Amino acid sequence: MYYGCHPEGWCCIDVHCVRTDRCDVSDEALEMPLQLPRDQVTTGCRLDDVLGQPFSWTPEGPEKDINLMFFLLQEDVEKLEDEDLEPLVKLCSSMTLRLVFMSYKTSTEEINQLMSQTRQQVQQLAEAFAIDTMLVSQSFVFASQPAWHVSVTNCWLPSVTHAWSKSATVLRFATEEGDMEIGPTRPQGIRGEWAQAPEEQSLVARPLRWVGGLCEDQEMNSRWPPVVLPNDLSGTVALVARGKCSHYRKARAAQDLGAAAVVIFSHNEEPVAMSCAAPDPCEETITIPVVMITRSIGETLLEEMFPNSTATETSHEVVVSATFTPERQGPSMVGVLGSGGGLWYRSPIGLSRLADELRGMELRRSVLQRKEVLRRRESSEVFRVDVFQAADFRGGLTAKWSSEDAKRVREGGYTELDVELALDCEDHLDDNCPPWDHEMNLYLCIAGISDRPEHCHDRRTSVARWVTPYGREALWFSNNSVAIPLLTSEEALGGRGTLHLHTWQHYTVSLTFWFRRNDAQKEQPLLAISQMPLWKGGLFDLNYNPSHPTVTFDVPTKTQQVILSALITGHGWGVDEDNCAEFCDHSHHFTVNGITGPELTKTHPTAGNKDGCKTQVDLGVVPNQYGTWPYGRAGWCPGQQVEWWEVDVTKWLKDGSNSISYHAFFNGTDYDPTPGGLEDDLGFPAELHVASVLTFYGLEGSEAVKLHMTTPEVVYP
Repeated sequence: MYYGCHPEGWCCIDVHCVRTDRCDVSDEALEMPLQLPRDQVTTGCRLDDVLGQPFSWTPEGPEKDINLMFFLLQEDVEKLEDEDLEPLVKLCSSMTLRLVFMSYKTSTEEINQLMSQTRQQVQQLAEAFAIDTMLVSQSFVFASQPAWHVSVTNCWLPSVTHAWSKSATVLRFATEEGDMEIGPTRPQGIRGEWAQAPEEQSLVARPLRWVGGLCEDQEMNSRWPPVVLPNDLSGTVALVARGKCSHYRKARAAQDLGAAAVVIFSHNEEPVAMSCAAPDPCEETITIPVVMITRSIGETLLEEMFPNSTATETSHEVVVSATFTPERQGPSMVGVLGSGGGLWYRSPIGLSRLADELRGMELRRSVLQRKEVLRRRESSEVFRVDVFQAADFRGGLTAKWSSEDAKRVREGGYTELDVELALDCEDHLDDNCPPWDHEMNLYLCIAGISDRPEHCHDRRTSVARWVTPYGREALWFSNNSVAIPLLTSEEALGGRGTLHLHTWQHYTVSLTFWFRRNDAQKEQPLLAISQMPLWKGGLFDLNYNPSHPTVTFDVPTKTQQVILSALITGHGWGVDEDNCAEFCDHSHHFTVNGITGPELTKTHPTAGNKDGCKTQVDLGVVPNQYGTWPYGRAGWCPGQQVEWWEVDVTKWLKDGSNSISYHAFFNGTDYDPTPGGLEDDLGFPAELHVASVLTFYGLEGSEAVKLHMTTPEVVYP
């Protein structure tokens, strides 16, 4: 292995190589173009395929607008599974992409064997699923060069893999008889710097000690050995089962007993990057390393340590030691997000999740293309307002909504509003992103009406809602046309409005309003005459429906269309048996003048589905987040915009007095939470977050929209 910059132009992993290093190629000094994620690629890339056919890509060539992805296999990868390759093969029929497979192995013979075998698997899968084999062949490239040994004169890739390489923890296990076959493994570490990183602390081999879940109320699997918790873990590595209590509590308990490190095994084959959150005192740093491995590895360790699974005497135990070894490791993925998208970086995920990542890249690329189309139409059909640009966001941002912008939107006849929101992290690295999902709302605070003149949290004046991703960046375009009447109201035209973006996290935020005229409108557009807020949410229990009484209203004169709009998301888990309102399918029923039915009912059929959010990557969900992001939620997903639910209710209205009512049910009836069964330190009770309005449209819209912010007439049962 050559460390440093080789005269031929390739660069190996070396902690002493920095971004300013140079390589001498043909006696000429060449500066390595080392880059960060999102940097624009300015040079091309040429590689040799295992079949001897060259692969070529340039930023100005005919393939500049496709998603280019390098999947870089670590040295220990000997074979790829068909089940991992299958979704990639199927993706070829719906997406134009170039997927380049490379390996960090140094042996050319081993690389050719791995790539030839993988190529054969891909071809067989294409034939099995009746997918055009020529199309698949064009999409997949199997490079013969080692990933570290590509000349920088041929491709920008080695400079990027070198710049993005970092120290990775390798965990090795050994018995008294020698190394175990299950090691080495690369465990998941922590997020948020709440514990010591393994690579920062040199550990000699230390014996493992089985300590169960380290939670007073955690029940152990009957197949696992009984736990005899010692009073002293000094000089050992605690092997812990993932369970009810938090990662922090487990680590703190092990540290208090003197453990040198903590190895937690997951409840499945998806170890997570562990975070810390309230009520744990995350500022009190754990001073020992904490990592997570898969369940299968954890159970294999238990089998080795306890050949007789019922044994509790130390004489029946086999000593298994653990050793943490820091190794420099290059990224597993490097991509180019089409033209203008910049470099894409994602290291922790495996091949099985690459298809989701590619779908997410394609969605982001389409958003960038859409943005470019809107830019070209700005002078005629589109009006842009930059609300925040690369603003340092630490919990809340405000911006004045000017009367001039409100007037231009109204007089320009703009009827559609797309809100672009970008959440960026330092250096565009996942490690620097907030670890938890949080609700994010944009309000128009109106002095004298909202609960606060600027930093309001008033559901009646909601513009848009999102939920931030677990530890990743995000870019969304969402349709929030229902907010145009609010933004062009008498109060907004009078300069009384302040936009307030709120959540409890730190990002770099860019938010833009794209007002546009409806392309489909051939005749004079309908403009808002009036808008009437309806109900807000609240605790979801037996008092919820009685606290949302029927509303009566008169339709303004010259009204031609009335739209019911609502933002509805359910929150709360870990407190009651049904795990509401986040993971249960609650339904929301509206009744207009005694008429109800499917058109007036909003349901959440994917709530609680283990892949309910994972299947919505094409709809805006950020792929491959951390935590429990794949699980379906009620009305939202981590890392996704919340869409307004809308119904045209015009046909059910009449002259004179009208009524509209609203009820929320679970399993067809009022929700009566049953405590018990799922109590969790981090849980909170069921809540429904609701913003709902009626908007009245007509051809002869007034110069300013009338907001009926006072409570309409209420009919109590």
